[in-house]
Amino acid sequence: MEWNTLDVIFGILLLFLSLRGMLRGFVGEVFSIGAVALGLGAGYFFGPSVAPVVEQKLHLPGWGSVVAFLGVFLLVYVLLKIIEKLFRGFIESLHLQNLDKALGLFLGIGEGSILILLLLWGLRIQPIFDAKELLQGSWIARFLLPLSHSLFRNLSSRWV
Repeated sequence: MEWNTLDVIFGILLLFLSLRGMLRGFVGEVFSIGAVALGLGAGYFFGPSVAPVVEQKLHLPGWGSVVAFLGVFLLVYVLLKIIEKLFRGFIESLHLQNLDKALGLFLGIGEGSILILLLLWGLRIQPIFDAKELLQGSWIARFLLPLSHSLFRNLSSRWV
């Protein structure tokens, strides 16, 4: 079994995300991702309805949308971080820190695997350089490229 540069990069990436997941724990990882994702979603969906009020109350013509988006994002982000703190306290009171760390490790492995699948798919479809030789020499790509192809085959034909 011979590893090429791509395998080493993917291995380091997977190791980093796994260790980060283990150190943060499952609750920390889920709420970190959730706080940003839900904050962005809430800002996108609720920002436009808050923008006129912000422009009127703060006398910021033209900046209402930006301030409303940031305000909604920060509100949701801080709220989820407070809930995360409560969950951490609950886990510590039940002495489940080791389970939290173990689940965080598995979540990190899952995050790393998804990121590697996306990177492999991106390397395969990008038009800048021919990545066939790099992908064919990769031990990791040999196993994950078929999975990547089956997961992303329903995307528009211009992307695959």
